[in-house]
Amino acid sequence: MNYTIKDAATGEVSMYLYGTIGEKVDGDLFAREIASVDGSELLKIHINSLGGNVLQGMSIVSAILSLSTPVHVYVDGVAASMA
Repeated sequence: MNYTIKDAATGEVSMYLYGTIGEKVDGDLFAREIASVDGSELLKIHINSLGGNVLQGMSIVSAILSLSTPVHVYVDGVAASMA
């Protein structure tokens, strides 16, 4: 399951991509969540995933690349394959 946490004081958003994309993480939903936080001060994406469905993963990549918000990515365990 993925979680989105917004810190109202700083305007920073943290998102967690934990699990297999396409199984535990709906990549298309995750991409929409990313798009919805555009304009925040900073987006932090934490990853712990073995990868997963390439098409759903590409939705996530496309959403990240289209942001005007700076993005920092943290690998909390593993970021393999599509992750």
